Amino acid sequence: MAQLDADISKANTQIRQTSKAAEVFLTIADDHAKLDRELSMLEKALLSAREAETGFAQPVARFDDAQLKRDLVTLSESVDRLKHVTDAYGDRIRSQITARAGASKS
Repeated sequence: MAQLDADISKANTQIRQTSKAAEVFLTIADDHAKLDRELSMLEKALLSAREAETGFAQPVARFDDAQLKRDLVTLSESVDRLKHVTDAYGDRIRSQITARAGASKS
């Protein structure tokens, strides 16, 4: 059980760090910066995070441990934050595409 808790905590830390780094990068990136590569990497990270979340859910359910359940909820919240950051990258890219399309029509 201790190893499971440690694994969940480690995954949560990595997901939070990824989200924070992506948020900072998006904030400082030029409005015209190409973000396709970053979006692709974030999508892969999000997929891995969701797989980890799902993978931890079954073993946590076998234990009647409140701390493990709280840690899993915290992990889920971190995965949701990563999803929001990934969505923000997608929104930025769509805005860039729309702006380019509008500029080419002018």
